[in-house]
Amino acid sequence: MQKCSLRVQTITINATFSGKVYREKRKGKKSKFVTIPIHPEMLEYINYRVKNNLPEAFVFVNSKGNYYSENKLRRLWQSVRERAGISKDLRIYDATRHSFASQLVNSGTSLFKVSKLLGHSSVGMTGKYSHHNIGSLKADIKKLSLKKIESVPKPSPEGFEVKK
Repeated sequence: MQKCSLRVQTITINATFSGKVYREKRKGKKSKFVTIPIHPEMLEYINYRVKNNLPEAFVFVNSKGNYYSENKLRRLWQSVRERAGISKDLRIYDATRHSFASQLVNSGTSLFKVSKLLGHSSVGMTGKYSHHNIGSLKADIKKLSLKKIESVPKPSPEGFEVKK
């Protein structure tokens, strides 16, 4: 179940729907509800859904107003993959949560913040989801220099007053 607070532009997720099973609690050993900001580009759509269907309905629905079944999502993903020439090895899960985490990390968002957005109980779990691209790693490595580092000269004793 999701609760929206459009005034502060957040959504709270405290339950999940997996396959045909509605779960009163989010998945995970230590899972608790998670409140995350609503992306500004999604605000108008979510506002529409809240006014017309929520809080008891699903946010993303098909043309008939029903939730997407796991099989339907799988078929849609297969179609998208084939049209885009994407390998069958890339699962929808990889292209959503993993991609979300990776894009945020590669844009400079800290693992801690990404962890909060994904609702993880630990940053370690988030590390498994986020993958750095080689471009961002190259940019980071350029921050270092392999040239000799000049040290700051030590001040001479003449520059200090000695108290007795």
